[in-house]
Amino acid sequence: MKLIRFSVDDVQPSFGVVVGDHAVAFASLEQRSGIMQPDISHSTSYLAGLPETEQAARKLLAWGEAHLADLSDIEKPKLDVVRLHEPIEVAALFDFGLTPRHLRNSGETIMKYEKDNPQTSAMLQAFAKAVMAPKPKPAAGQPEPLSYYKSNMNTIVGDGVTIPWPAYTSRLDIEPELVVVCCRSDCFTVDLSR
Repeated sequence: MKLIRFSVDDVQPSFGVVVGDHAVAFASLEQRSGIMQPDISHSTSYLAGLPETEQAARKLLAWGEAHLADLSDIEKPKLDVVRLHEPIEVAALFDFGLTPRHLRNSGETIMKYEKDNPQTSAMLQAFAKAVMAPKPKPAAGQPEPLSYYKSNMNTIVGDGVTIPWPAYTSRLDIEPELVVVCCRSDCFTVDLSR
């Protein structure tokens, strides 16, 4: 099941699902099927209602797959004509460094190319102090604390959106990411490497 937020033209984004090569809003599936589910009209209510909302979404998806021909073109726009937005509405964003060696290598590479740049020197010093310094061993039976920083949640964009080059850097590092989405006590992962 591929959950999406999408719009056609400049209309407010709809929360829905991919059915074949179409984008279909859950609101349309509920209305046409007559199957009323827990509130899954927005990604926030979907996340808040897990796991019941996932079961509801799968039931609506199954109905949509079986009755796709019954939906109008407006209710099932092709994926290639919709604008895909960020998959969920984000309330907070933290970046955890799960591989200390990768963080160290990143820090060394940044220092190599940016050490003489006055715009980045303060940031590099803070990064080096936080990431490259040796960490004390955790107490026996305790998990190792993870390095993390709060990220700008307003930088998350949908598919095909041009990401501006930050004025403060001359190099960018592109890499795959794995996202863990938490709501209440439930968590699930989203692969952002595509």
